[in-house]
Amino acid sequence: MRHRYRNISGRNIARFRRASGLSQAELAQRLTELNVPMSRQAIGRIERRERKLYDGEAYAIAEVVGQTVSRLLDERVRS
Repeated sequence: MRHRYRNISGRNIARFRRASGLSQAELAQRLTELNVPMSRQAIGRIERRERKLYDGEAYAIAEVVGQTVSRLLDERVRS
């Protein structure tokens, strides 16, 4: 049984990444430039809620997409 709170940020990360005009590969590159190395495949797994997101990664992703970590975790965010 999947736990409801396993990865609640994945969908928001995908929304904010697209709204920022970034591909998964571009987001991965920007994160690597911030010394948070991440592959395009890892971004995809996070967005599909198949991979956990570490707190440092969340802060870096939020910075790149111009959001706060709170917004990444907000289940009420809609497209």
